[in-house]
Amino acid sequence: MSSPHRYSPSTFGLCPFSVALFVATALAVTLRKQRSSSECSSSTSSTTKSSPTTTTNNNLPPNCKVVFVLGAPGSGKGTQCQLLVERLGGWSHLSAGDLLRAERNNTDPSTTSALRETIQACMAAGKLVPSHVTCQLIEAGMLRAYESTGNTNFLIDGFPRSLENLQAWNNSPTASKHDVVFCLDFECPQEVLVGRLLERAKEGSSGRVDDTPQVIARRFESHTKDTAPIIQEYKRMGKLKSVATDKPVEQVYQEVVACFEGL
Repeated sequence: MSSPHRYSPSTFGLCPFSVALFVATALAVTLRKQRSSSECSSSTSSTTKSSPTTTTNNNLPPNCKVVFVLGAPGSGKGTQCQLLVERLGGWSHLSAGDLLRAERNNTDPSTTSALRETIQACMAAGKLVPSHVTCQLIEAGMLRAYESTGNTNFLIDGFPRSLENLQAWNNSPTASKHDVVFCLDFECPQEVLVGRLLERAKEGSSGRVDDTPQVIARRFESHTKDTAPIIQEYKRMGKLKSVATDKPVEQVYQEVVACFEGL
């Protein structure tokens, strides 16, 4: 009886060294992906304890008044918040998106942050940044603003963007102590938003390079779907104030500032 065939890489004309190199490369890529995912999970769980930018019980601003400012991209949130800060006095403006981007892009070698590590690890693994991390960034921003200005009134722009965001805020032992006096919702027709964002993209200012009418429409639909439950919740609590922003900036401001009377 003839012995069974024994195959080797050379049987098929393959170089043993090339095969070994291919296997080693594939294994390295797999291990790297697993490590990124693991770092995202582990850094998320340890963020509260180790991050120097996270507020602690001994390093907190006093209980503050908070207004959540919601609105689709291009609805004028940033513009109106800036006007309120300049004209109303006593208010600080924090953008959740700006805080996230600033922490992610911080390359100062003299500072370390578990929040930053979490953000970078989650992005490397293709995961969304956890809601509680966004809450911690906001709380840290509130503390910095309080220390530099003494303000205890905050406009928080672009948050909460989902029910999960809102639940994370309400479940935070520190953030939940602040008084969310109302939610300010900026309403603007989709066609107006499309025109504004396309103009921004053309000017290269605050628009996205990939803005197209189709992309903007999808972002509008996503925003409406995600924030609808939040709008309904604050409406149920009697804490929703809506302003139509498809008007001249100054006219919108007069309606916006009227919402703050008595605060």
